[in-house]
Amino acid sequence: MVSQMRHSQPGRIIWTWRMGDSSSSSCEVIRDGLRLLEEDQQRRQAVIDGLRGEIERGRRSGKPKPAAEVLDRLERKYSKMAKERAK
Repeated sequence: MVSQMRHSQPGRIIWTWRMGDSSSSSCEVIRDGLRLLEEDQQRRQAVIDGLRGEIERGRRSGKPKPAAEVLDRLERKYSKMAKERAK
């Protein structure tokens, strides 16, 4: 039987394989490794597809506003709220 341990390092995951049973073959280890790579690739693709969907949704949401306009409005709003709380 092949067992695996997952070690996290910033930005990546390292898999350590241990042969727990002498009946495990190299082919099994390679097959398991390839399966894990495939699963990882599918998870990444799902994330990418989700991000692409969000980008498209944003594009269809209407005409964009200039960032300065939005930030000025938020600054006025929160300055007003802070002044009201100080009273």
